[in-house]
Amino acid sequence: MNLRAQSLLAVGLFALLITQQASQRVDQYHVLPVCFLGIALLPIALGAFFSRSQAAPSPTRLLLCVLLSLALVVGIRPASLRYAREQIARAFGARQDDATFVSRGDRSFPIASKQLAAFTQALVDYVANVATPGQRLFVGPSDLRRTNHNAAFIYHLLPELTPATYFIEMNPLSANRPNSRLATDVQSAHWLILDHRWNGWKEPNASQWFGPETPEQVILEHFELEAKVGDYDLFRRKDVTPRSS
Repeated sequence: MNLRAQSLLAVGLFALLITQQASQRVDQYHVLPVCFLGIALLPIALGAFFSRSQAAPSPTRLLLCVLLSLALVVGIRPASLRYAREQIARAFGARQDDATFVSRGDRSFPIASKQLAAFTQALVDYVANVATPGQRLFVGPSDLRRTNHNAAFIYHLLPELTPATYFIEMNPLSANRPNSRLATDVQSAHWLILDHRWNGWKEPNASQWFGPETPEQVILEHFELEAKVGDYDLFRRKDVTPRSS
């Protein structure tokens, strides 16, 4: 086996081993970060497979392999073509107005929906006014039995507050697993930001499963609603006095 074949085999095995991570959720946001290498290698692998000699495939054969690879990717996941067009448009300066930034000081984060950005900006500004620097903040979904997502970027926009949980990013069967520390983390927080946007999330996987109700019971017992901003609920621990409002 020559050096070219050895290199292709080694990189191909690496691509295969990282691609299995995408099986947890097959959408562009989880597939592309780990499948980019396998997709990029596919034309070369096909060229090597169809080549009858040890020499590199001809340009025509490689072009045909590229077209065949694109057809396979689009056939397996038709939405990938639309996603690719969007990324190319962004790369060449088009569609720069489809994201609105939420900002505080020198920190910002892009939000796709202008309405959601307005709600998030209002929420972050409100929390910055009522919370005391050094207090603990928890960000999660409104139904903590299903920890399928959360607006973790809010921690970035409120750096003066301390994240109240080990589970900065909420994942099914992790934060909401039986006997996890989630309920204890919630109780340690001074402020909770809970988001209703993902309550109706339905995927044919374990993200639909409900975990323990203990975190919900902690909220009922120790917290009260401070404000509602769009899909966000802001809860304050009962023994906490807001700075201002």
